[in-house]
Amino acid sequence: GWYESRADDPSQLELLTGSDVYGNATNMARLRSTSSPGGYAYLSQDFDDPQSDAFSITFDIAVGYLYDDGAYDRTGMIYVGDENPSGTNGPNSTGSERFAYMAFYDPTTSGQTAGQGLQLVANTGDSFSNTSTWEGVTAADSLWYDTWYTITLDINVLSHTYDVTVDDKYDLHTTDVLTATGIAANAALNSLTHVSFSSGTRGKGTFYVDNVSAIPEPSTALLLGVGLAGLGMRRRRR
Repeated sequence: GWYESRADDPSQLELLTGSDVYGNATNMARLRSTSSPGGYAYLSQDFDDPQSDAFSITFDIAVGYLYDDGAYDRTGMIYVGDENPSGTNGPNSTGSERFAYMAFYDPTTSGQTAGQGLQLVANTGDSFSNTSTWEGVTAADSLWYDTWYTITLDINVLSHTYDVTVDDKYDLHTTDVLTATGIAANAALNSLTHVSFSSGTRGKGTFYVDNVSAIPEPSTALLLGVGLAGLGMRRRRR
């Protein structure tokens, strides 16, 4: 069920098989831009049914590289939202379609590949436009490059808020669980239909995604496939 939904620069999206990435050797998605990408790549999946109450999304994500790009020192874009029927770029492609809108940001980067400079930032209604820093909520600070984190978004559609839990998957640097609660939605949507990850023009770098699942209340699987194996099948059909 995973697919490349934006069709700007789909070459940035790859399915990795048989590779060991920071201790993870399962199938995973890699989103990797150049320093001057021609657009964006979006890895997306539809929920089985639109969600209008409470549910959770969990995924593993690791950042390998972030390009120094002036005001846009970020990568690993994360979205939960919908698709505007009149839009042309697919789900989660504009701010008005993004209920949850997050990314990894490094305020000190000069082209980073290692260290502990990452923040996980949640946008709460600003455009994340060309400013020296992002406006929003820092959900987690002092995160490491080359490290798998398990992130859980507990979403309450009715209250237009969500909570974030960040855990060092392999306990490489810390066993602590970092949390942020009551984050205001970027867009006050009343129905959520898609989850997406992206890299590209304003999110240059390399990151990896694996083990994505979404569970409503009561617990029933939302996504057509938990793993990333379906990505390769869909891309071949395209």
